[in-house]
Amino acid sequence: MKRWRERIRKTAVGAVFSGIAVFHALSGCVYAEEVPMGRFVCEQAGFPELSDGEMAYDIVQTQAGVLRLVTGGGQTGVTLWDSSDAGQTWQKAGRLPEEYGGLYYLSIALCEDSGGAALALDGEKQYYIPFDAQGNAKRIEQPEDANSWSLAFSQDGRVAAQSYSGELSVRDRETGEVEQTLGDIGADAMAVCGEEVIAVAGKEVFRYDLNTGEPLARDEALEQALFDSGETYEITTSFGRPVLFAGDGAGRIYYCTAKGIFSHIMEGSVVEQVIDGEMTALGDPSTQLLALEEADGSFYVLTMGDAGQTSLLRFTYSDNVQSVPPDTVTVYSLEENDTVRHAVSQFQTEHPDIYVEYQTGISAEDGVTVADAVRTLNTQILAGEGPDVLVLDGMPVDDYVEQGVLADISGILGEVSQSEGLLENIVYAGQKEDGSVYAAPVQFSMVAVAGAPETAAQLGGEGSLENLRELSKEAGLLSWSSASCLAESLYPVYSMGWKQDDGTLNEALIGQYISLCTDVYQNVEANADASESELLQMYREYEETLKAEQTYYDDYPVSESKFNLARAKRKLSVGALGDMMDYISLLSIENEAEGCVFVFPEQEGGAVFVPYTMIGMSSTAKAGDHAQEFIRYLFGAGGIQASTYSRFPVNKALFDSILHPSEETVAQIEQTTYGEDSYEIDDPVTIFCRWPSEEELDAFTDAVNGLSVCADMDRVQRDTVIAETKKSMYGICTEEEAVSSVMQKLNLYLAE
Repeated sequence: MKRWRERIRKTAVGAVFSGIAVFHALSGCVYAEEVPMGRFVCEQAGFPELSDGEMAYDIVQTQAGVLRLVTGGGQTGVTLWDSSDAGQTWQKAGRLPEEYGGLYYLSIALCEDSGGAALALDGEKQYYIPFDAQGNAKRIEQPEDANSWSLAFSQDGRVAAQSYSGELSVRDRETGEVEQTLGDIGADAMAVCGEEVIAVAGKEVFRYDLNTGEPLARDEALEQALFDSGETYEITTSFGRPVLFAGDGAGRIYYCTAKGIFSHIMEGSVVEQVIDGEMTALGDPSTQLLALEEADGSFYVLTMGDAGQTSLLRFTYSDNVQSVPPDTVTVYSLEENDTVRHAVSQFQTEHPDIYVEYQTGISAEDGVTVADAVRTLNTQILAGEGPDVLVLDGMPVDDYVEQGVLADISGILGEVSQSEGLLENIVYAGQKEDGSVYAAPVQFSMVAVAGAPETAAQLGGEGSLENLRELSKEAGLLSWSSASCLAESLYPVYSMGWKQDDGTLNEALIGQYISLCTDVYQNVEANADASESELLQMYREYEETLKAEQTYYDDYPVSESKFNLARAKRKLSVGALGDMMDYISLLSIENEAEGCVFVFPEQEGGAVFVPYTMIGMSSTAKAGDHAQEFIRYLFGAGGIQASTYSRFPVNKALFDSILHPSEETVAQIEQTTYGEDSYEIDDPVTIFCRWPSEEELDAFTDAVNGLSVCADMDRVQRDTVIAETKKSMYGICTEEEAVSSVMQKLNLYLAE
């Protein structure tokens, strides 16, 4: 602890000396400015090699001064690991008996005496399992009224528990019996720090004396630090925690969130930020927090990634790095983008000398519209104060290219393409005649029609979507949800031809789109039974709520109607084919309609793809070299996480890894089923997922290679057109009135 305080003191003193140096320079004395040095650097620590299904649960520094890690899950049971070199290497130190393998472990907590306890399920029964430093254990069945969800140890070996409902208690370490009930507060997170139990519930921090069980006084400084920015710490995953706590036994606690690691003396007036989460992997939205430990002046955080793999972050103080990275790259997007946030976190972990400042134009709370955010950004760009890297999703990309706002990034793309491969038909879709590329997507999806072969086949060529108008006159074509989201689903296909060379809009083409959406929706509505009519109306009301909350339209997955297609109750689904599981869930359908096929509607020039995480670089980027480095990282294999549940990447190595994953991943997917609730559905179906055959994968790859037209996803244009189209679909206005309103609003927008 003394070392930690000394390091913080040195950083503060460095900042003071920096100010003195500047003062002397201004008063005529020339001194070299002293740069403040010292901060915590994030790195991936070593980690034991785990088998499939295993994960880490807890980490602690033992009384012997070594780090101890506990892993469990799968068929291997619970294993104890020790490290004497600050987490660089791990040696197996103990294992629970073989009969403890195969249990489902809810929580495994370690004590500083090297033992611990676990909560596990075997069928419907819950067991409390205390174990010693070598892994000798016993299994004690718990009564239903004592079932718990997580455990935490004090330094002297007492154990606290949190139930499913958020009730806190102190347990007997050997038997698991409840010795003392603390409070039924609906706790979201719980820890033992020193002589007290700390819990977060709702917007409050609760404290209980570990010895007496009595409530302790509120800690106003801690509550203010945790909640003043509107944060919520509700549990949303099985194992991840939105906030972790650790204590030093002397009244000081540490807590860790996505914002970083903080230090606080209980009932003190100050909460200090020790580590900035935005500069580390803690800020990665794909990172789930599992456990926190402070040991010998360093911090250790157990984390879990999207794919369920656990790893260990180590934060070590270094005097040899500047307190604030010397170089800054600014990245801007209209809204928070998880792909970008992940890349920022990982990039900064690998480049501690570069600070990536991620800015967004819109938040859920500020009430700023897309048009407002774009105007503000344009003003900054004109003033020479714009960001270095632009995430162009929802922005007027073509306008920025024409105005010279964006730099040519073809050289960066060429480097990545040569080293790792890129899907060039997508990345270079916007390439100019001179070979320059000013914007390219990191990810993509496709507009797809899926369904009965003889019906879907009528919608696969250029202009063939017009056939929807006639097909929809017969009952049973589209589900109510597919019809309700038709405007969003078809928008990417039709948006490309609307802007003419002179900058005006093609009124006739906009009219065709509005007319098609209106006719198809109203045909589906006319053929709907009483239940479907009610659902159509409910969705209209839901949309009104979304508008009031300024929540914008999401993609409608083409797989959303999979159960209707599987029971042959509907012939088609129209929507976005956004990830591999969308494809697999529909491909796995087998019914009297001879399964399900895909077609990709075409625009003039080819099949359409929808760009995501569209990247451009400012032509006046202040951090030019570092901006290029970050863009190169985004398009590289390390920049994004790729899985069967994430959008398709343009990086060819990642794309191929999704189509040809490990045998373990294929086996896991083939154990996946999609089923309906038999209490709600008269004729429920179950879809048993299967991995595509090589022939099917080849056909899918050919379809992706055939994508050549990048949809125009300018958000102001999209939101305006869809809003007016919906009015026509719902009979609030005529088609002609909707077209007129679109022309009036968008021509005004384009003239700005």
